[in-house]
Amino acid sequence: MSKAAFRQIQNSFSFLVPARGDSHVKNQQTKSLPESTNDSGISIWSESDESQEDAPLPSPTQNMLKRILTKKMTMSFSAGATMIRKDTIEEPNSTAHARIEDIRNGKHVHRSIRPNHKLMKYTSITEMKSNDVVSLIQNNYRRNEEGFLEMVNSEISQKQKEVAGKIAKQLGTAIFSKKGISLPLSIFEPHSMLEKVALNFIYAPNFLGPVASIPDALEQFRCTLTFWVASLHTNVWLYKPFNPILGETFQGYIEETPVYLEQVSHHPPVCCYQMVSEKFEITGRYEAQASSSTNSLKTKSFGFPKISFKNTKANIVAFMPTFNVNGTMFGKKTYDLSQKLVVVDFENQYYAEIEFGGEGGGFWGGGKKQGKDVFTSAIYKVNANFLQKLKKEMQANKELGCKFKPKDDSIEKLDDIEGSWLTHLTIGPIKYWTFGADIPSQLNKLHNPLPSDTTYRPDVLHLKVNDEKTAQKEKEKLEEVQRKDKKLREKNK
Repeated sequence: MSKAAFRQIQNSFSFLVPARGDSHVKNQQTKSLPESTNDSGISIWSESDESQEDAPLPSPTQNMLKRILTKKMTMSFSAGATMIRKDTIEEPNSTAHARIEDIRNGKHVHRSIRPNHKLMKYTSITEMKSNDVVSLIQNNYRRNEEGFLEMVNSEISQKQKEVAGKIAKQLGTAIFSKKGISLPLSIFEPHSMLEKVALNFIYAPNFLGPVASIPDALEQFRCTLTFWVASLHTNVWLYKPFNPILGETFQGYIEETPVYLEQVSHHPPVCCYQMVSEKFEITGRYEAQASSSTNSLKTKSFGFPKISFKNTKANIVAFMPTFNVNGTMFGKKTYDLSQKLVVVDFENQYYAEIEFGGEGGGFWGGGKKQGKDVFTSAIYKVNANFLQKLKKEMQANKELGCKFKPKDDSIEKLDDIEGSWLTHLTIGPIKYWTFGADIPSQLNKLHNPLPSDTTYRPDVLHLKVNDEKTAQKEKEKLEEVQRKDKKLREKNK
């Protein structure tokens, strides 16, 4: 392949630039919670909760979102809708063995720049399959009486704890030998972290697409808040994904909308992403930081993702909570959230803050002791002074330290909020999301993406065909290349 052709491939990702400040470039039976539904599909267990009834859904005349979704479920895309190339979606019968052979022969490079001709489009949203994320949670986890998401797949849990013990011993040896360690493949799944980041956007067709054409900026804000709350459970996995290599990319589609990601920094690990439709965009950077203790792990993502609606010119920014995994070495393995989810529209002065980790909603809980997953909050219209303070802090820091004081910082309260990141979200009188009832869309991979795409990684491909020995060797090769490249960057600073 000529240098000009390769440069053309590189330029196709030129829009993915790092944010300022980056140092390197850039089906179990369910029971309901009080005031929640039992159609979520998560196993909800409580010794004291035996016969709570579901809160009724509002009628279509009350729920603008429900009307739009109902219309979207029955209509076909117009002739001018975005088209998806038939031979670009990864085929179901395409195997990892075939990709491994293509990489050896260099065929994947030529295919990535080969012109495509065949076109297809989805005729309706009902053609999309149920997403694996929902099934994963329904089949392997339950919500316990304390509000934690508890793993009930004891076989997987025990294997992971055994591996964690071995890693701890290796780490102790590595400290004295001053050598790095390579994590065993038994705790990995055959996917890259870039794919996992893309999974955060699978609810976009449910909540962002339907309101992208309406002129109501407040309803767009409500649905954006719903999108982020519904997306929180997409960060729950059974196994660890592979860490992306610097320069690694991922190309996919969620329904008719393309999703692009690129790893732009090795340390700290940062990827940039962009999901672009005709009426809305999701853009931002994802930087993950993890800290561990004897029996727990905390993972925090930074980057202030932004959702923009083209018709109202609204730009809605978010700040994500911290994920906690407990029982990594012994005891029950559980997930919960801490800190807060913040969603703010600077143009229209809308603000919502959901605090996690308290006894049923933290500051907003009013003293009620409920599960740790449950929250109560509100949507406010806030004053310009608070927004200016918030904007300066986002520009200067990764964390949000400023505290919102409704009496001092708000102009008026617009809606009450109550819900659980595991079961549902209600804004005002309307239930906007219910786990298991609102089925997210499928993340489709491209069949012939860029040669730098994560689907061409040899360690991931060999793990897919259950060749752990070769996958481990390929993984260690990539890690050694990363270490050498890091030394070269430090040498040339």
